[in-house]
Amino acid sequence: MSKDLNINFFRPVGDFMKKDVAMKKKLIVVWFLAVYGFLFLLKLVADPNETVQLT
Repeated sequence: MSKDLNINFFRPVGDFMKKDVAMKKKLIVVWFLAVYGFLFLLKLVADPNETVQLT
């Protein structure tokens, strides 16, 4: 009658939960690469000697 509702993110049980956890991990990796990859790209192409006048 009583179901075990103990859910652990690091030890998924069942096919659906394993796919769900894998998708969440992929989304976190994509987010990390998008945010920090863009910042790294800006650092690579930035020229510290070039100044821009906005007026």
